[in-house]
Amino acid sequence: RGLSKKLGLDFHDTDKEIEKDMGKKIAKIFDESGERVFRDVEKKITLKLLDKKNTVIALGGGGFEELKIRKLILNKCNSIWLKCDLNILEKRCRVSKKRPLLSNKNIKAELERLNKIRQKNYSKAKFTIDVSKKINIK
Repeated sequence: RGLSKKLGLDFHDTDKEIEKDMGKKIAKIFDESGERVFRDVEKKITLKLLDKKNTVIALGGGGFEELKIRKLILNKCNSIWLKCDLNILEKRCRVSKKRPLLSNKNIKAELERLNKIRQKNYSKAKFTIDVSKKINIK
């Protein structure tokens, strides 16, 4: 959001767009419909957003794992991986109730598991910014 303001661009958060489209919070979507339904809606919305020009898109952690989305982003967008130390990420996620993939699980172990799966694709981003120490774009 800060980057979009700094650059004077539109901003879209895919999670917020999914909630608006489905009329419920992400956690409720996961609970009622499952991850597959969430990912299908995420893909549809993200592909639509990727057609927009002059836009910053905040993509959820699993969205970049979708091959079609990843290829489009890598080929036609500037991509930024907001990389964070897993210990710090664990502390941040403990206070958030908005992470359905982490609910009722050992947060540290699940973050490590997801990181092993996702890091290879995340590292393909054009830019990497370490956000272990919160950044503030003014």
